[in-house]
Amino acid sequence: MEYKSFIIIFVLITYCFGESSFYDGRLFEDGKDARISAMAGVSHSIFDLSNCILENQSSPTIDFSYKSKFDNLVKINSFSILLPNNNKPILLKLTNRLIDEIYDTRSAWDDDGDFIPESGEIDYFKIDQIQQQEIGISISTIKLLETYMLGFSFKPNFIKLAEYSAYGASLDISAMKQLSNSLNIMMSIENIYAFKYWNSGSFEKFSPIINGGMFYKGTIVNGGIYLERDIKNPNYYQHHLGVEMIKDDNFFFRLGHSYKHSLSIGFGIKTYVMNIDYAYIYLIENNLPAFNQILSFKIILEDLIFLKGKIKP
Repeated sequence: MEYKSFIIIFVLITYCFGESSFYDGRLFEDGKDARISAMAGVSHSIFDLSNCILENQSSPTIDFSYKSKFDNLVKINSFSILLPNNNKPILLKLTNRLIDEIYDTRSAWDDDGDFIPESGEIDYFKIDQIQQQEIGISISTIKLLETYMLGFSFKPNFIKLAEYSAYGASLDISAMKQLSNSLNIMMSIENIYAFKYWNSGSFEKFSPIINGGMFYKGTIVNGGIYLERDIKNPNYYQHHLGVEMIKDDNFFFRLGHSYKHSLSIGFGIKTYVMNIDYAYIYLIENNLPAFNQILSFKIILEDLIFLKGKIKP
């Protein structure tokens, strides 16, 4: 079977089984590192794994990222380890999102019997603060099939909000074809099947999101565009543009734009054993805090061990 036909069949299956009754919060989208975020989510790699095959990357890497969102009201931490595994790479990633200082007004309304909330019926001393914490684990891999690469990612997740808790999982699939040494085309389906089950007995299913685009990788500039659409919701549409300028293969300047959503800017510094990346994201939407930033570190273990051997007394 041609892989184009395989992807088309997968899209049809996804459409038949998907539901759009809930928005899943995009926890794993929030966990993207500073490099990808500065380019509005545009990447030349499937789950950050394609380089293991295309560029014969053989050294394991460790990544740390910290994201401050909505003027630090939301904090996202992520940690990942990439294992090249002889052209069968595996990426393990842990993402934690914490929302503090959520005002809980459920007990603050002293109704006078008319069941109509009024300002005089609010007892401000009964307003408490709660927090929401989400933890997600993604296990990703890719496989080379003739001239295509297929990627799969399984993502269990857990959430706690006040006295409520839930667990869930989702599955993503991606495909990439290298048209030349510098040009790739990609397509992915996020949330082929995704659900969340709450301790209250509520069961949620989430709508699949399909996106596709192309990425150019050069010696002094990289860039790409991809389109994103909710399969079940025709009103949800996004396009993402990202560009990266390279100076001496050690310094990187990045720009990105997401349709009606955000503008982003960032830079990166590549050292012998570590990559340091920063991104600032300005949200275009009204009434949202504008200050959002991400700081990421990538440690190349093989180079770190080599350097340690060189400076060993």
